[in-house]
Amino acid sequence: FDGKFVSMSEMKSKIALTGRSITPVDTFKTDTTKWVETEGGKVGFISSMSENFCEGCNRVRITCDGNLKVCLFDGTEVSLRDALRAGVSDTELGWIMDNALGRKHFKFAGAEDMHQLAERVKGNRPMTAIGG
Repeated sequence: FDGKFVSMSEMKSKIALTGRSITPVDTFKTDTTKWVETEGGKVGFISSMSENFCEGCNRVRITCDGNLKVCLFDGTEVSLRDALRAGVSDTELGWIMDNALGRKHFKFAGAEDMHQLAERVKGNRPMTAIGG
Protein backbone atom coordinates (compact mmCIF):
# COMPACT_ATOMS: atom_id res chain seq x y z
CA PHE A 1 0.00 0.00 0.00
CA ASP A 2 1.05 3.58 -0.44
CA GLY A 3 1.20 4.60 3.23
CA LYS A 4 -2.39 5.90 3.35
CA PHE A 5 -3.90 2.77 4.88
CA VAL A 6 -4.94 3.09 8.53
CA SER A 7 -6.21 -0.02 10.29
CA MET A 8 -9.22 -0.08 12.59
CA SER A 9 -7.00 -0.70 15.62
CA GLU A 10 -4.89 2.36 14.72
CA MET A 11 -8.03 4.50 14.45
CA LYS A 12 -9.29 3.26 17.81
CA SER A 13 -5.89 3.98 19.35
CA LYS A 14 -6.03 7.55 18.05
CA ILE A 15 -9.46 8.00 19.65
CA ALA A 16 -8.15 6.55 22.92
CA LEU A 17 -5.26 9.06 22.86
CA THR A 18 -7.85 11.82 23.24
CA GLY A 19 -8.76 10.33 26.63
CA ARG A 20 -12.11 8.98 25.48
CA SER A 21 -13.10 5.45 26.40
CA ILE A 22 -14.19 3.14 23.59
CA THR A 23 -16.91 0.57 24.16
CA PRO A 24 -17.79 -1.92 21.39
CA VAL A 25 -21.47 -2.13 20.44
CA ASP A 26 -22.91 -5.60 19.74
CA THR A 27 -23.62 -6.20 16.05
CA PHE A 28 -24.82 -9.06 13.89
CA LYS A 29 -22.37 -11.32 12.05
CA THR A 30 -23.68 -9.93 8.74
CA ASP A 31 -23.10 -6.26 9.67
CA THR A 32 -20.41 -4.49 7.69
CA THR A 33 -20.01 -1.70 10.24
CA LYS A 34 -18.34 -2.24 13.60
CA TRP A 35 -19.76 0.33 16.01
CA VAL A 36 -18.16 1.71 19.15
CA GLU A 37 -19.47 4.21 21.68
CA THR A 38 -17.38 7.02 23.11
CA GLU A 39 -18.29 9.93 25.38
CA GLY A 40 -18.74 11.96 22.19
CA GLY A 41 -21.19 9.55 20.58
CA LYS A 42 -21.18 6.54 18.30
CA VAL A 43 -18.52 5.86 15.68
CA GLY A 44 -18.79 3.22 12.96
CA PHE A 45 -15.84 1.53 11.28
CA ILE A 46 -16.10 -0.33 7.98
CA SER A 47 -12.91 -2.28 8.34
CA SER A 48 -13.05 -4.50 5.28
CA MET A 49 -9.26 -4.61 5.02
CA SER A 50 -7.90 -4.79 8.57
CA GLU A 51 -10.75 -6.75 10.19
CA ASN A 52 -12.68 -8.16 7.27
CA PHE A 53 -16.28 -9.27 7.52
CA CYS A 54 -16.20 -11.48 4.42
CA GLU A 55 -17.17 -14.71 6.20
CA GLY A 56 -20.47 -13.26 7.39
CA CYS A 57 -21.22 -11.26 4.25
CA ASN A 58 -24.66 -11.93 2.84
CA ARG A 59 -24.65 -9.19 0.22
CA VAL A 60 -24.75 -9.32 -3.55
CA ARG A 61 -25.25 -6.56 -6.12
CA ILE A 62 -26.95 -6.35 -9.44
CA THR A 63 -25.02 -3.75 -11.37
CA CYS A 64 -26.55 -0.95 -13.37
CA ASP A 65 -25.92 -2.97 -16.55
CA GLY A 66 -27.51 -6.19 -15.31
CA ASN A 67 -24.57 -8.17 -13.94
CA LEU A 68 -24.61 -10.12 -10.70
CA LYS A 69 -21.64 -9.25 -8.50
CA VAL A 70 -21.25 -11.50 -5.47
CA CYS A 71 -18.32 -9.57 -3.95
CA LEU A 72 -17.28 -5.94 -4.34
CA PHE A 73 -13.63 -7.00 -4.20
CA ASP A 74 -14.02 -9.59 -6.96
CA GLY A 75 -13.96 -8.46 -10.57
CA THR A 76 -16.00 -11.49 -11.65
CA GLU A 77 -19.55 -10.73 -12.76
CA VAL A 78 -22.34 -12.86 -14.24
CA SER A 79 -24.64 -11.29 -16.81
CA LEU A 80 -28.24 -11.77 -15.75
CA ARG A 81 -29.30 -9.32 -18.45
CA ASP A 82 -27.94 -11.56 -21.22
CA ALA A 83 -29.56 -14.62 -19.66
CA LEU A 84 -32.93 -12.87 -19.43
CA ARG A 85 -32.66 -11.59 -22.99
CA ALA A 86 -31.90 -15.15 -24.12
CA GLY A 87 -35.21 -16.21 -22.56
CA VAL A 88 -34.06 -18.42 -19.68
CA SER A 89 -36.76 -19.65 -17.35
CA ASP A 90 -37.02 -18.54 -13.73
CA THR A 91 -35.60 -21.92 -12.72
CA GLU A 92 -32.61 -21.54 -15.05
CA LEU A 93 -32.04 -18.02 -13.78
CA GLY A 94 -32.01 -19.41 -10.25
CA TRP A 95 -29.38 -21.98 -11.29
CA ILE A 96 -27.22 -19.24 -12.79
CA MET A 97 -27.45 -17.22 -9.58
CA ASP A 98 -26.82 -20.28 -7.36
CA ASN A 99 -23.75 -21.13 -9.44
CA ALA A 100 -22.37 -17.60 -9.02
CA LEU A 101 -23.04 -17.64 -5.29
CA GLY A 102 -21.36 -21.04 -5.00
CA ARG A 103 -18.13 -19.50 -6.32
CA LYS A 104 -18.17 -16.68 -3.77
CA HIS A 105 -15.00 -16.57 -1.69
CA PHE A 106 -15.22 -15.93 2.02
CA LYS A 107 -12.15 -13.78 2.48
CA PHE A 108 -10.62 -11.07 0.32
CA ALA A 109 -12.22 -12.43 -2.89
CA GLY A 110 -9.94 -15.47 -2.65
CA ALA A 111 -6.71 -13.50 -2.15
CA GLU A 112 -4.22 -14.58 0.51
CA ASP A 113 -4.09 -11.17 2.21
CA MET A 114 -4.95 -7.53 1.66
CA HIS A 115 -1.72 -6.91 -0.26
CA GLN A 116 -2.53 -9.59 -2.84
CA LEU A 117 -6.10 -8.29 -2.94
CA ALA A 118 -4.86 -4.78 -3.74
CA GLU A 119 -3.11 -6.18 -6.82
CA ARG A 120 -6.17 -8.16 -7.92
CA VAL A 121 -8.67 -5.31 -7.70
CA LYS A 122 -6.76 -2.84 -9.86
CA GLY A 123 -8.99 -3.63 -12.86
CA ASN A 124 -12.19 -3.90 -10.82
CA ARG A 125 -15.01 -1.43 -11.42
CA PRO A 126 -15.29 1.46 -8.96
CA MET A 127 -18.52 1.78 -6.94
CA THR A 128 -19.70 4.63 -9.17
CA ALA A 129 -19.68 2.26 -12.16
CA ILE A 130 -21.46 -0.55 -10.32
CA GLY A 131 -24.58 1.38 -9.37
CA GLY A 132 -27.01 0.39 -6.68
